[in-house]
Amino acid sequence: MTTPIAAVKAGFRNYIRFGGRATRPEFWWWILFIAIASTVLGIIDRIIERAVGIEDLTLLGSIFGLATLLPTLAIISRRLHDIGKSGWWLLVWHLVFIVPGVVAAVTLVILVLALAKSGSWAVIVADLLLALLAFIVAAVVALGLAIWIIIWMARQGQPGPNHYGPDPRAPDDTPPAYPGQNDWYTDHQR
Repeated sequence: MTTPIAAVKAGFRNYIRFGGRATRPEFWWWILFIAIASTVLGIIDRIIERAVGIEDLTLLGSIFGLATLLPTLAIISRRLHDIGKSGWWLLVWHLVFIVPGVVAAVTLVILVLALAKSGSWAVIVADLLLALLAFIVAAVVALGLAIWIIIWMARQGQPGPNHYGPDPRAPDDTPPAYPGQNDWYTDHQR
């Protein structure tokens, strides 16, 4: 079983390793670490913000976000590999955030244009309802994509090796390249 500390160490050890596989515990402990650390750093940013008097200071959170972006993308890719999916599916993860943003921007433009029209209230209300409908559809699609990704991340990995690598849950019975202190070779010679 992967411990939280081992999962965080593995996340940083495999900083830009997009190949191979990652177990569910490794992935979910990493995500929990990111969530907790981001929250703590956000609180520290707010404390510093109030002490210094600068508004919207997110220096520590931004640095942490940049430092953990690549390992997070890498562990998502390895987790997808564990369930037999290509790491390119992580682009779908980004759609969860991009689609509602684009629709919200388009909706805002429609709202501004509708309010700037000198037409009747009926036309303005129709434009507002159309914009609201587009935003609701985008939100439902984004929610569906998010649920889909979460289900994939929660799935049991494929047993045994697949074309992305060996099963990370399988016991490693291969002898080490350099037999020495407490390792498989010396433990089995007793």
